[in-house]
Amino acid sequence: SENSSEEAETADVSEASAGEAEWQSGSISSDSSEYSDWTADAGIDLQPPKRQTRLRTRKYCSSSEDDNTKEEKGTVKKRKKSKRVKRKKPNGLLCSEGELCEEWLPPPWILETVPRRSPYVPQMGDEVIYFKQGHEAYVRAVRKAKIYSVNLQKQPWNRMELREQELAKIIGIKYEAGPPTLCCLKLALLDPISCRMTEESFSLKYHDMPDVLDFLVLHQFYVEAKERNWQAGDNFRSIIDDAWWFGTVSSQQPLQFEYPDSLFQCYNVRWDTDETEKMSPWDMEPV
Repeated sequence: SENSSEEAETADVSEASAGEAEWQSGSISSDSSEYSDWTADAGIDLQPPKRQTRLRTRKYCSSSEDDNTKEEKGTVKKRKKSKRVKRKKPNGLLCSEGELCEEWLPPPWILETVPRRSPYVPQMGDEVIYFKQGHEAYVRAVRKAKIYSVNLQKQPWNRMELREQELAKIIGIKYEAGPPTLCCLKLALLDPISCRMTEESFSLKYHDMPDVLDFLVLHQFYVEAKERNWQAGDNFRSIIDDAWWFGTVSSQQPLQFEYPDSLFQCYNVRWDTDETEKMSPWDMEPV
């Protein structure tokens, strides 16, 4: 009837006005979470995904299409609702059983609750010795195995002058979801004499890899190891894979001649199994 038609038109006009008001009043926030600027230096993108604002749209049709639109309106709504119910998570996150795939789970070295010397799990405020050659070895291993993309130009030794080993303090920690899950650190260089923070800092990211040694060592472990002054013929023990291994120091020699003063893997040792290997002093304990 005419009255019902007029009421429908009035409702449509009101809805259109409300839609226009919502459009005009709606705004997309340009503010983002305040992450420290060091992530950009390391080429680490830790920004959360930006939420897309979905604006209401209204389809205009001619009077001849109006009846067909009203009949199909209920069907359209049902179809939209069914899409929301059937929304799937990105491929690769879930296994066939519906559980999170193993490669997306946090790695054991991050979840470790028992203190261990290796692998090193960083904490805010830790004072560590950073070994440049150890970090270089890690980057080479990652690139060789093609574990994730590494930008060599953004590595700290290509952005600033670094000695073979540097005293530093951890002033920033972030974790980048995997696979693999990466630990992203910001380190402030400390003066080796006064141990006070300097104005220089750098960033890096890494994860625990089999057969790749830690290139970050707690400062107190480094000092203790340096004071031992191992000599040829000294017996020692080392814990590897939760088991004690025993051996004898054969000689001291730099791992790489371009780093003559570095203690990183500077000892040639012979295990009781008659195997030989390079070891770092902080991984050795007197018997």
